[in-house]
Amino acid sequence: RLRSFVLVTTAALVAAVLLCVGITMPPATRILTPAPPSTIYGAYHIHTSRSDGSGTVGDVARAAAEAGLQFVIVTDHGDGTRAPEPPQYQHGVLVIDAVEVSTDSGHLVALDLPGTSPYPLGGEARDTIEDVHRMGGWTVMAHPDSPKPGLRWRGQGPAADGIEWLNADSEWRDEPSRRLLTAVGHYLIRSPEAIAAVFDLPAASLRRWDQLSRSRTVVTLAGVDAHARIGLDETDEPRRARTILARPSYTDMFRTLVQAIELPAPMSGVPAADAGAILTALRRGRSYSVVRALASPGRVSFTASDGVTTVLMGESLATEGPVTIRASVPEPADATVVLLRNGGEVTSGHGEVTTTHTGP
Repeated sequence: RLRSFVLVTTAALVAAVLLCVGITMPPATRILTPAPPSTIYGAYHIHTSRSDGSGTVGDVARAAAEAGLQFVIVTDHGDGTRAPEPPQYQHGVLVIDAVEVSTDSGHLVALDLPGTSPYPLGGEARDTIEDVHRMGGWTVMAHPDSPKPGLRWRGQGPAADGIEWLNADSEWRDEPSRRLLTAVGHYLIRSPEAIAAVFDLPAASLRRWDQLSRSRTVVTLAGVDAHARIGLDETDEPRRARTILARPSYTDMFRTLVQAIELPAPMSGVPAADAGAILTALRRGRSYSVVRALASPGRVSFTASDGVTTVLMGESLATEGPVTIRASVPEPADATVVLLRNGGEVTSGHGEVTTTHTGP
């Protein structure tokens, strides 16, 4: 009788868990119309076995190909003294090498470095940024508002060129245990959707971006921050890790969050030229982030006009008069578009919004 009771109780608990997981299951990814060849999608902020990731660069490229991406930007931890690998196509995916540097204020991703730094990068963040600029590169503040204090940006911060407005590895860190356990159950069935389900609006990072943008141009990127592992970190730099479980996988992360880029023409297939075009587009803000687990591929149109000149995303408009801003999301048909400024909603609408702004 005891055995029967245990079996019945266990079966009831399993059924209850399955019912809970099924009822709370996030909706499946909505598949949209394919984008034109000049709109490409890739993943930025990725770690490999060269630092604290579980896979090789080849593994990352293979996973990106499986996820249908055109490029990846690998950002292993380091100090710039390792020569960046030249851009190369692997498994049909363009691999661009960068480095994530630890500074006294937080982590900085250094992009477009032409070669090896003559001395280790790090220490004061301001000095690190100046060193990267002197070498011809540019920098992005990584996970600036992470719930984990050691990863958070400390102080007001110097003049970085960009900021991660969203970081996938930060989004789960402030979730209650109950929600994380539910997400694990969902992950076994709908992996990307489960990862995205713990994303919240990163209000602090958006406010930080608004504040920085008042005095200069600051671009934003979404950091996948993929490691493909659950494990134990060592404290040395470049960081190493012991992998217990290679999850969430690179493929799952690449199917969750991507960076879209609008290029003037389709990629040529020449690695150096294509990498240059991608990095230039990112640096000039000709890109946007897509939570691909919700809808894929996902496209956004953004323009500004003073009545005489109309500029596109990543361009600037010099005028003292009113500016009309238009933003649209062509798909899905029931999309809601919301414009935010200084942490607050300016306007919202169905599929498209237009607003006129006067002043700084």
